[in-house]
Amino acid sequence: MKRTVLTGASAALLLTVAACGGGSSGGGSNDNGDQQKAAAAISAGVMKLQNSTTGAGPLTVDRTGADCFGKGIVDKVGVAQLKKYGVLTDDLKTGKDITKLAMSPKDAKASADVLASCVDLESSIKKALASQVGRLDPKARKCLDRVLTEQAMHGVFVEIFKGNPQKAGGKLVAALRDCVTPSAG
Repeated sequence: MKRTVLTGASAALLLTVAACGGGSSGGGSNDNGDQQKAAAAISAGVMKLQNSTTGAGPLTVDRTGADCFGKGIVDKVGVAQLKKYGVLTDDLKTGKDITKLAMSPKDAKASADVLASCVDLESSIKKALASQVGRLDPKARKCLDRVLTEQAMHGVFVEIFKGNPQKAGGKLVAALRDCVTPSAG
């Protein structure tokens, strides 16, 4: 049961990330007005996801974090590239197909860098998993602390933004699974 809960939480994390990256809105030329509109649309898309009935899984992003992410991804990746990736439509709206996000390695890293600078990934994930983790023995909790690091979360997001959520999640889920088995520690 413990293994199932944590694996499910990991899957929710991966879906959250894909939704944050691909669910943003905006687009147009690189003039300041379009950049502001794109950043605002991305921020609104992140907040809409947070407030939806399905939620954003274990990643919690407040308005400040959403605004930071929207502005940062527009600044680092650019409106034209975000439109190319389908994150933004031509009329600066949220892209429709968030499941097919496939950024270049450079843009994926830049996007993950922005997310990590705007959201405390490690604390957010650990807080979301606290109720499940609290039921684990101390050895397993210690193992999870070693696995769920800012660096590990950053790596997951890079892969998701590159269009490889299974690759990203595979290593993380395996590590989480190892933590909740009797030989964890």
